[in-house]
Amino acid sequence: MAGERILLLNTSIDVVEALTELFEREQYVVTAKYVRDLRQGRLDPAVLLDEVKPRVAIVDIAPPLDENWRWFMDFRPLCKARAIPFVLTTTIETQVRELAGRDVIELLLKPFDLQLLLDVLAVAVGRKRDDALAAKWFPQS
Repeated sequence: MAGERILLLNTSIDVVEALTELFEREQYVVTAKYVRDLRQGRLDPAVLLDEVKPRVAIVDIAPPLDENWRWFMDFRPLCKARAIPFVLTTTIETQVRELAGRDVIELLLKPFDLQLLLDVLAVAVGRKRDDALAAKWFPQS
């Protein structure tokens, strides 16, 4: 399978460009947006999800942590309602884990393990079967 849609939501232009290039080399179709634009209401997250129809969303939780986490708590149910799995990325594991509590099973920390990120995406979109990885990253609710 090729051409699965990925929604990349990040705060850094450099990260957006680098990950977009990586994913496109793996033949994913990437739509990249900035968390700030969603958080500040310049983009409607429900409309974005309905238009892009991603197989997975990659969401960065970055400073300002409280604002971005509150936004993510509003965004998450929109993904769940559409059966879109998500992967969280962050540089601030301790603070995000404190905010998340038991809600987040695993975080992908920066600097990224790019192979792990590609493996998680492959499982999320069905390109690869890895029961252990799937159980860790996408536990059944």
